[in-house]
Amino acid sequence: MYYFVNTFSDKEDAVIRIPAKSVCEFDYLTGETKPVKFTVDGEYVVIETTIEKMGSVAYFAKQDDTYKSDDEPKAVLTNINDKLYGDWD
Repeated sequence: MYYFVNTFSDKEDAVIRIPAKSVCEFDYLTGETKPVKFTVDGEYVVIETTIEKMGSVAYFAKQDDTYKSDDEPKAVLTNINDKLYGDWD
């Protein structure tokens, strides 16, 4: 298991190299695992990701091809908090 933390005050783009053959993301709030997009470069998996400010991400890594890369494009999520302003009834 690998755990990465962004202690900076801005979100950070990161390229993560883990000595493994496959990885999946671990959601430590729900206990579930989910596919993550990665490539294999020799003895490493490479993950390109963005870690939100003061955020973190965890990955389970395997030395076999247990996990498959998630090559499906992700929907872009928008922050609804900026839209929730004004008076509410």
